[in-house]
Amino acid sequence: MIGAVSNDGKYLIGLASDSPRYIAQAWHTCLHHVSTWGPTSAPPLERQWKMKLYAMQNEPVVLMARVASDFPASMRLRDRVIDNP
Repeated sequence: MIGAVSNDGKYLIGLASDSPRYIAQAWHTCLHHVSTWGPTSAPPLERQWKMKLYAMQNEPVVLMARVASDFPASMRLRDRVIDNP
């Protein structure tokens, strides 16, 4: 999961997937999220990946709840709490 908050602090965008190889952010809101096509044991034409872009009010806890619902396996770090300042 990677994201950015608008300059006025009112909105955010988040980018998430179920199989990230790496994520990076450069030059403000330029988000890079490279996913692994899987399962890797399947023939190439049968592989797939899922990614979602979220655009919403700046409510990180709500965003993380949506990501947890859409990508349950991504919540391995679920004990880390994100507070909305």
